[in-house]
Amino acid sequence: KKATRTCRSTRSIPINPGQVGKSLIGKPFVGSLKDIGRPVDMVDIFRNSEAAAAVVDDALALPVLPKVIWMQLGVRNDAAARRAEAAGVKVVMNRCPKIEYARLTSEIQWVGVNSRTISSKRAPIPTSNMRLSLNRSSVSGGATAAADRAAKDKNDLP
Repeated sequence: KKATRTCRSTRSIPINPGQVGKSLIGKPFVGSLKDIGRPVDMVDIFRNSEAAAAVVDDALALPVLPKVIWMQLGVRNDAAARRAEAAGVKVVMNRCPKIEYARLTSEIQWVGVNSRTISSKRAPIPTSNMRLSLNRSSVSGGATAAADRAAKDKNDLP
């Protein structure tokens, strides 16, 4: 069974031929990449490393190639990656988009990961002068509006 997800403008399309007719978080399953019927930006592969090759081949057979093929944590297929890169598609292997997004925007530090502190206590919600994401102020500089809103909302809770 395929368990692959594709995204276009943050819209996910679950793909699994054994689940066609059902839905996942309100999104109906399709049987294969070719059944989507429109271009996709990213193919996110939730299969084992050996099965990733067939998904990459399916992606490369699409009329419009995806911009990125992403293989989830623990998934690596160098031969398939070489084929995709030769076709001009970017490939990411053994990574999770959610984790990478949080890491790159520094939001992963918000929940205490990569904070250089081992603790069972949850990290505080960022407030003024605490780094929230890239290109925003850090401990050395001014306020971050998103962090200030989050702190205000937390304080408004009963």
